Amino acid sequence: MSTAIYQHHLNQLKLSTKSAIIGLIYEQMMNLPSTTSQDGEAIGLMSTDAEGLEGVAEMIHETWAQVLEVVIGMALLAREVGWLWLLLVSLIYCKHT
Repeated sequence: MSTAIYQHHLNQLKLSTKSAIIGLIYEQMMNLPSTTSQDGEAIGLMSTDAEGLEGVAEMIHETWAQVLEVVIGMALLAREVGWLWLLLVSLIYCKHT
């Protein structure tokens, strides 16, 4: 259930980010002087740029969530095994480097 709620909020974040970016790009396009050679190119790239930037919001959101998840996991590990958590974490770190 929590995963469905999380995905719903993440989709809302993506939609509002993409809508805001498209609105800003469109507003800037309307204020530029009219040149026939560039109008079609900029409008065509508007959706592509917005889709590329909508992933940034998701990445930032995922980053802080994963950092929090690791901190909570380390705290739970430390509570279960005491001071040995330092040894376990260093073994995990050495194996991945």
